[in-house]
Amino acid sequence: MRAAWRLCISNLSARPSRTALLVGVVALSAILIAAVGVSMGSVLASIKERASTLVGSADARIEGKGAATTIDARWLDTARAWPQVQSASGTLQGTLALRFGAPEWVPAATDDSPASLPESWTDADAPFELTVRTHQVTSRGIALAPGVVDIERQLGQRLHSGRWPTSDSEIAINQTLARRLLGTKGKNLLENIGGLTLLGQRTRGPAQAGKAAPQPQSFPTASAARDANEARAIEPGDFVGLLTPRGEPRRITVVGIIQDAPLAASPLATMTLDGLGAATNQRDRLTRVELVLQEDADAEAFAKARQADLPATMLVQTTQRVTSGLDKGIRANELGFLLGTMMAFLAASFIIMTGMSTGIVERTRELAILRAIGAQRRVLALSQLLMGALIGLMGALVGVPIGTALAYLV
Repeated sequence: MRAAWRLCISNLSARPSRTALLVGVVALSAILIAAVGVSMGSVLASIKERASTLVGSADARIEGKGAATTIDARWLDTARAWPQVQSASGTLQGTLALRFGAPEWVPAATDDSPASLPESWTDADAPFELTVRTHQVTSRGIALAPGVVDIERQLGQRLHSGRWPTSDSEIAINQTLARRLLGTKGKNLLENIGGLTLLGQRTRGPAQAGKAAPQPQSFPTASAARDANEARAIEPGDFVGLLTPRGEPRRITVVGIIQDAPLAASPLATMTLDGLGAATNQRDRLTRVELVLQEDADAEAFAKARQADLPATMLVQTTQRVTSGLDKGIRANELGFLLGTMMAFLAASFIIMTGMSTGIVERTRELAILRAIGAQRRVLALSQLLMGALIGLMGALVGVPIGTALAYLV
């Protein structure tokens, strides 16, 4: 073992350039494998998490027949009184149209948007005056019936800052919706696909922005105005305009910012049940009722027995039946991810094998001389294995973190 180890170290140190090249080859291969594997694993985990959020973690659910059909909210109390029902919760979903007056500081002599011409400003264009541009965004709204203890678990969403709404005049929006209401671009392409954003006219002078804190009316330099534009953000305490089916936009206070879920690009807002019902003209209605059954209850038998108690426009079904199609799609995605990872692994394996075998061929005469002066086959073979292990270890130490970082950036 000692002879093989000394032979391995001497071979690596005698050819530093070749050793560096082999380590580089292994590092690039490790980057490829780590980036593909981590990216695909993250995508698959995100798909499973989003599917669980959309379907829910209940054992059964009551909903109307049809995609846009709602049910009477009184069925929630009826379901809670059924035998074998441990708990029941109601959810309402609808479409919201929100407006926000986004403050922008632009040169007094032009109406160019800061997003289109930020680098051309000079201090000669000062002063930079406050303007307000109204952005209207269509968002998905969701509300829970009163009595839910763990809102984050029920919604599958986490708060980034602030709190959840407790009154009809409050709302919580996710980070994607907050960025669109400001008129800024998202962090990736997915966030800029889907949804509807309308840009209103810019208003100068004493126009009211959607910010709770007073905004500076002007800045003396271009750098100060640019910094203020880049630092804009919707925070708890600001307010948005909620377009209702009847009347003018109603002022709603933003009390929370919801953290974006992985790969989630759609705008999302949360309100109280009465608030969302009034905004979407769905008072005393629910999209679905989720039921958590007792541990000894048979979900399939429960669904069949309770279907007779429901009108023809409603149905009760188990979560397993609802997720059956999603499970098939997830399994198909798992196969695709596995094939992609295996292809990356095989490609990297061929690259590494080519580099290592080329080094062996180049050292054939040297190995023959060592064998002729008495070196054992076992020692020579072990030295080559040790060389491969050291090169692989050094390449992996460099490549795996870089590949993981690239996957994070993607």
